[in-house]
Amino acid sequence: MAIRGEWKFTDEEVMSAVAKTVGAVRDFWRDDNFPYFLITLKQYDHERGSGDGSEFTNAFWLYMSRPDPLSEYLPTLAHEAFHAWNPRRMGIEADGQKIEWFREGFTQYYGYLLVHRAGLMPLSDYMNGINRDLRNYPSSTNAYLHGRIIALWLDGRIRKDSNQKNSLDNVMFDLVHGADHPLTEARILETAGRYLAPDSRVELKRIVGSGAGIAALDDALGPCAHASTEELAAFDAGFDFKASIAAQKVIGVTADGPAFKAGLRDGQVLSGWSVDNNEPDKAAKFTIQADEGAKTKIEYFPRGKTVAVPQYHLDQACRTP
Repeated sequence: MAIRGEWKFTDEEVMSAVAKTVGAVRDFWRDDNFPYFLITLKQYDHERGSGDGSEFTNAFWLYMSRPDPLSEYLPTLAHEAFHAWNPRRMGIEADGQKIEWFREGFTQYYGYLLVHRAGLMPLSDYMNGINRDLRNYPSSTNAYLHGRIIALWLDGRIRKDSNQKNSLDNVMFDLVHGADHPLTEARILETAGRYLAPDSRVELKRIVGSGAGIAALDDALGPCAHASTEELAAFDAGFDFKASIAAQKVIGVTADGPAFKAGLRDGQVLSGWSVDNNEPDKAAKFTIQADEGAKTKIEYFPRGKTVAVPQYHLDQACRTP
């Protein structure tokens, strides 16, 4: 473990959390065949809510803002550790960006799921993350988000079609065991299809091919959660957030969108920001730097158009006192 900067948690606390999180991933794969695993923890200078991860051979970097609690980034740790198998031990990638929904999205799904299974994330928090991505699924082109929701649907459908005898886990294990074949979208769909009823196989191809809507399954999150359809506003920053952060100036403001209404304009210099990505009900905050040195604070809720989406709810009988 390489730790740089001053944090609100001790070195011992982060080492313990890392061991449990990476251990949960290795336990899932039943594989500890690595000479070492180097994890680098580095500090962002931005406000709370800025975090990222990068995976390398037998190593990954984790970036966090100093005020952030470590628990929020355990799924990122699990995600980067999971990449050691998906896709590294599933065969040579032959379809590139075409399978990003699987490479990143299914890894995103398991990053959160394995942290939850390990008892490091309560069901309510896990469910809230699923609901957030379901809410943004119709309007998003993000492969991480789309793949996570496809994985959720597929996991539930396999369990239903097999009368709870199989799950998405079986698909992942089969892909690793068949690593002598190239990793292609066709192989992924064929492997998953072995565990699905004929109509479910057709539905999977439709969802992957067109990004079509997904119906929630009542038992996808276990017996303590049920689904209903609700009208909710999806996340919409109102401008090209990724390009703007890279350029350190506002780019691509949508006319009459939430950012425009709050006062953001193309060309404004960004000197600070705090955004909970894909969280439309959490205020986005930006600091605009003027030429003469003055700073302007702009804050708004990044809410886009209202859409009908499935949402899960925790049954009262399962709530802890």
